Amino acid sequence: MLFQNRTEAGDMLAIQLSNLHLQNPIVLAVPRGGAPVGAAGARALSCPFDIMPLIKIPIPWNPEVSYGVMVMEQLN
Repeated sequence: MLFQNRTEAGDMLAIQLSNLHLQNPIVLAVPRGGAPVGAAGARALSCPFDIMPLIKIPIPWNPEVSYGVMVMEQLN
């Protein structure tokens, strides 16, 4: 499925999620590309939205490649 932009992708995701009839949903997004999608989804679902800052765990011999990420701060 193609989207015109990330906001449209978030709106379409919110439509799919609203069919699940979730109680008290919270939208968490990763920075950059995920933020516009998450913000649009949270608006459509009328729920709280926050960004999860992540830090890349690099492979020592190749810093351009990572083998994982970790959350930078604990969520309340």
